[in-house]
Amino acid sequence: MINYLKKFSLFSAISLVFISNIAMADALDDQLNASISAYFSKNQTPDHISSVQLSVLLPHEDQPRNYIVGTQYFGEPPKATTDMMFQWGSITKEYTNVLIFQLVHQGLFSTNDHLGDLQILKSYFDPSNPHHWPAAWKNITINQLMNMTSGIPSYTSIGGGIEPASYTLEDLINIAADYQNTQGCDISVGCFTPAGSQWVYSNTNYIILGLIAEKFSGTSYQNLLNTNILSQFQEKDPAKPVNVYYDADFYPANVLSNMVHSYFPYQLSQKITAWGDWTNWNLSWAASAGALTGNMQTLVRMTQALYQNKIDSHVKITDFQSNLVEMPSATPVVSEQDVQKDCVFDATKGPTLWGSCFANGIMTVYSPKYGQVWWYAGDTMAYRTVYLYFPERHGFIVAISTDNGQGPGHYLIDLEAFKVGDIILKYLNSNSN
Repeated sequence: MINYLKKFSLFSAISLVFISNIAMADALDDQLNASISAYFSKNQTPDHISSVQLSVLLPHEDQPRNYIVGTQYFGEPPKATTDMMFQWGSITKEYTNVLIFQLVHQGLFSTNDHLGDLQILKSYFDPSNPHHWPAAWKNITINQLMNMTSGIPSYTSIGGGIEPASYTLEDLINIAADYQNTQGCDISVGCFTPAGSQWVYSNTNYIILGLIAEKFSGTSYQNLLNTNILSQFQEKDPAKPVNVYYDADFYPANVLSNMVHSYFPYQLSQKITAWGDWTNWNLSWAASAGALTGNMQTLVRMTQALYQNKIDSHVKITDFQSNLVEMPSATPVVSEQDVQKDCVFDATKGPTLWGSCFANGIMTVYSPKYGQVWWYAGDTMAYRTVYLYFPERHGFIVAISTDNGQGPGHYLIDLEAFKVGDIILKYLNSNSN
């Protein structure tokens, strides 16, 4: 399964940055090119990065501006293109929530319903089921799944699921259920009672939401996502590269050929690390919690549509935002004053806490400089993807991704996203005067 790398090629040293969908470069393009080029030069070797891809959507521009630096494989040709794809990880969660809200709009259930109230889940709580769900889960609401206050342990924190095998949604939930049934409730893996009393990130929440979507719709999560959401954004011309894709399994040839390749380190001794190619690692371990793949220009377009209520006219971004809580206290954030008090942007806390308030698969931060920013970051084992939306500062969007196998600078792409935001904000402010 793992293909080990060839010796580092000098090709990477002469990789060029390309721009697409721009008639001609301007001062902003030069600055953004320089920023991601500097990031790539600094982090390529220690983090074993093949490429960095950036797209930005400016106000009053219909199409994203797209940039790329690097190659499709680490240090080896061909050059990467702005059409090539990266894994989006947990950004998938936003679109799982869209599917849930679509079913809610159909009157099939409410986000205030408890899991134990849903007849369609009754068999999972049957004690005769060898992997029965803990009785405590009956009192958890769908809202608590969506904003990470359920108290259900995360199967990824337990260490389960991440193998090159095919998992069903039930398989992943069973890991969490079996742990709680046998080990009790342990906050270190996201388990706590009573539900709603704390915020702890748990991927199991979104696997359960994916299962609920399947049970109420009578079709697979993959079919739901592709039919109800992705079809609006997928490239219709079969001669063009695939631009966004969901299938929680190994990639077919036409998708794999359009992926920037990613690598994950294996420690062979105290001094030797081998980097294995993880590009086609089976993503059923992430499924409805994180198996989406696409390029950044598509992510920008989907983000714009999500926040402007254009994915589904009945699904409102305010439905997401109204479920906002402070991390990790789970204190509800209900007013603008609460946002400015509880969601303060503070980079000194470390990158995983920059989004100090969490709603339904989206996060928000506030600072006088940025106003309120909505954003999210997604991880898989060897990619990290980030988007930022600045509704109070011209309404521009940034999406950036890199292949990064959990190296020492793994979260630095978040800093680069905000650095790009700073460059754009300065540019827009100077041109609006």
